[in-house]
Amino acid sequence: RALELDPTNIYARYHLVRLLRFENRMDEARAAAERLQAAPALEAAAVVKQVEAFVYLSDYATALELVTQAEARGLLASESAPAALLHYYAGVAAARLGDEKKARELLQKTHGHSLAARLAQQQLQDLDKPPGQRGNSGALTLDHWIPRRIVQEYMQLLDSAVRVANSSATKAVVQKYFARYPFLSKLIPTLLECGDHLTRELAQHLAQLADTPELWQVLKDFASSAHGPDQFRNQVLKALQSAGQYAKGQTVTFWSRGKATEIKIIRYTIDDEPYESLLAPNISQGMAEARLALKENDLQRAAEALQRALQVEPSSANLQYHLVLIYLNQARVTQARELAEKLAAQHPAFALPHCQLALIALANDRKDEAREHLKTLTVLEHFHHREYTQFCQIQVLYQILVEADHEAALDWFKMWEASQRNDSQMQAARKALENRLTSKQWARQTLAHFHE
Repeated sequence: RALELDPTNIYARYHLVRLLRFENRMDEARAAAERLQAAPALEAAAVVKQVEAFVYLSDYATALELVTQAEARGLLASESAPAALLHYYAGVAAARLGDEKKARELLQKTHGHSLAARLAQQQLQDLDKPPGQRGNSGALTLDHWIPRRIVQEYMQLLDSAVRVANSSATKAVVQKYFARYPFLSKLIPTLLECGDHLTRELAQHLAQLADTPELWQVLKDFASSAHGPDQFRNQVLKALQSAGQYAKGQTVTFWSRGKATEIKIIRYTIDDEPYESLLAPNISQGMAEARLALKENDLQRAAEALQRALQVEPSSANLQYHLVLIYLNQARVTQARELAEKLAAQHPAFALPHCQLALIALANDRKDEAREHLKTLTVLEHFHHREYTQFCQIQVLYQILVEADHEAALDWFKMWEASQRNDSQMQAARKALENRLTSKQWARQTLAHFHE
């Protein structure tokens, strides 16, 4: 009605663009934005609304062009709040268009203590980060997208649902909330794509709790996109895995450190349950004798104790595996490998023989063989904590020696560190991984006694 009275009303037309954008009526929103662009803007505050409308549409090229035109007309000469905001919008637009140098120049022009200056400083800090850690957020904050009262209403509803401690009740509350504000479900993809950290967190939360096929698909699309930092997309990926939205072994695209890669979805159960329990007294006695001999560094006596126990229970996976370890300590690597191969064939779900075989293959530069053993380990569903720790260590060695991917080695090291913080090998690895040269030296030294 305001536009019927005054078709040149910039503020009414700006709000019309916003509302159409919220309802995801993109064609109508673009048409309204084009009419807004054509309206005469005689002051910086009016240009702000024109630019902001195109920022809502992620049309950064037009937003930057409008600021450039306003600057040519002398509307940005002052240090006013509108001028600072225009420099901020232009800086973000330049960054999103890939011109980091120009982005920095424009963002640094937002001097003072205005909101625009604080937001510009956050964007500059983001540009200082390496690819993969950048937020790559748009120029708009949560308050631009969702009125604060609607966010507060959601938090109150969620708080009441949590007190009931019922997932069905929580889901019902969130779905009623979406029914009351239908524009929200249409906004979730945009909030994930170009929101700041708080906005993305809220969008993920809403999508997960709503638990609809459509919003799970939105989260999948985001997890496979290049938007946002790797850490947050990894968080979304884990939420999708936990909710069973991916099949085990399914391949998905994941952007890491600015590059797209294909990864397989893996889900592990990690606990203290061993692959095989030692129940028979004769087996337990043989193991006890072997362990005592190992403490005394008597490898031969340990091997003999295990051999006697194996005569009683020749199929015991634990006895055979400990004999593999003794062979390795005796530098009988070929015998260790042959026994480990036999054990792996008899017990394909037993992780430790595959771990030793992977280490032997890496030490002897049999890269394809090492890769196959790691593939076998990757598809296992259950790990004892000790097995998982060794699996992570082998992945670190593999990434250093085969893939030459230092960043991936660091990622696997973090998982190794999380699984066992006081391991002496891990502490040596932490220091070695400080640079590529020392990491290779450490990897070769670690594998030295696996040479055949």
